[in-house]
Amino acid sequence: MESGDCDENKAFSIGEPPQENGLSHVPRSYEISSSNRPSLNPEIANVAVVDLVGLNDPDQRPMVVKNIGSACRESGFFQIINHGISQKVLDEALGTAFAFFDLPTTEKEKYMSNDVHKPVRYGTSIKDEVDKIQYRRGFLKHYAHPLNEWIQEWPDKPHDYRDKMGSYVMKARRLSIEIMGAITESLGIGRKYLENKMEDGMQVMAVNCYPKCPEPHLALGVPPHSDHTCITIVLQSSCGLEIIDAADGTWRLVPELQGALEVHVGDHVEVLSNGLYKSMVHRVTLNNERTRISIVSLHSMGLDEKMATAQELVSDENPKKYKESSFRDFLNFLTRNEGKSYIESLKMDKMGSYVMKARRLSIEIMGAITESLGIGRKYLENKMEDGMQVMAVNCYPKCPEPHLALGVPPHSDHTCITIVLQSSCGLEIIDAADGTWRLVPELQGALEVHVGDHVEVLSNGLYKSMVHRVTLNNERTRISIVSLHSMGLDEKMATAQELVSDENPKKYKESSFRDFLNFLTRNEGKSYIESLKM
Repeated sequence: MESGDCDENKAFSIGEPPQENGLSHVPRSYEISSSNRPSLNPEIANVAVVDLVGLNDPDQRPMVVKNIGSACRESGFFQIINHGISQKVLDEALGTAFAFFDLPTTEKEKYMSNDVHKPVRYGTSIKDEVDKIQYRRGFLKHYAHPLNEWIQEWPDKPHDYRDKMGSYVMKARRLSIEIMGAITESLGIGRKYLENKMEDGMQVMAVNCYPKCPEPHLALGVPPHSDHTCITIVLQSSCGLEIIDAADGTWRLVPELQGALEVHVGDHVEVLSNGLYKSMVHRVTLNNERTRISIVSLHSMGLDEKMATAQELVSDENPKKYKESSFRDFLNFLTRNEGKSYIESLKMDKMGSYVMKARRLSIEIMGAITESLGIGRKYLENKMEDGMQVMAVNCYPKCPEPHLALGVPPHSDHTCITIVLQSSCGLEIIDAADGTWRLVPELQGALEVHVGDHVEVLSNGLYKSMVHRVTLNNERTRISIVSLHSMGLDEKMATAQELVSDENPKKYKESSFRDFLNFLTRNEGKSYIESLKM
């Protein structure tokens, strides 16, 4: 492909990235948003350097374990020295990796695949021909443990690849088990807590090549992410890895330290530790001077072994925060949720889970309401999708004289609809027939839906917003979780023209949620819906 014929917006095919087509610029399909672009002169990260020389010395081990624990707690990232892998082994692994990526594309094509479940695969970007934004790298991923089961499936060119990479792989795996023992020991759950599961676990190698980039400020090698591993050990030919500074949220370049290896805390350890240790978010930047190689050794338990939070780290004061997850779960997630954070999906955010489901339910109910008005199911769908959801979580303590007080005075909600979840009854509504207050009965598992002022305006008064109040009791505390759904903050709700005629003229002024908030500051205690009536 000649550079002059290149479609700037196209996703490049596997094996056809711009670095392999001699382009002297970054195509638009590789350009990341201006707010996420890397600096050409990044600040240097302050990275903990842990000397492992005393890890197997009973007298020195406690201090090494303490240093590893501190690094895991403070940043989830550290460099290790005196790790026991010779410089010769490191250099030979990097050398054979460079040689693999120097092979003709026809040779590398033998391993090309976007299937994340494949044990050996080559590709470029993250998902070739799929990514909306592509990333400037080539990679070779292959399973590595048990080594004798997988090594024959690795590339047979260069001729020394299996030998040189295999030597490094074995030593990195042994090192990973020692480091994981120190991590679990630092958590107070013992050195051998995961030893057997790590011995029988997975090791996946990701050998990455980041070619020189003519415009390194416009693109990335790999986008921000954390690793779904227990730990990741990285060997690199030169610097390019950036991590987020916990203090100010800025990206900092990891400095080059000759002979050192880098250790990332992965998602599995964050789950195991119940959030005491955080998985490290990182990205890879590019440069216009030299090609960079990184050899990434990802270590986890078995493919279907679920990582769970250690029970020793769960208490009433520190409840369990994460769902269990296996490496296979992660691979399946990758195929469904491109670009999303897996660790965020594991967090047991109870309120967040309810909020998302209540919002989806509100859109479905509003569709049914507009359909019942004869104006169509999709009349407000887009505006509700882009609209507001406000949560009001209310606590009504026991009251010694509940006949003298109220939890909330009579009012209607300035929403389209309100969905209410309550721990026990206490809500009262006005009986339309005789104007008396009636208690809403408790119905196990049910939710309550209030028609709001917006629907009264929309329907030209055919549907009325519900006036309600909250009473108290002297027996128990009551909780209500109120999900208020409306259009955007400044989106005006108007009466549907289909519901206006000479016989039924327009009865309400238009109004937005912001108008309501402004009204509240001026007219405390007054009825807003009455102020909208023409």
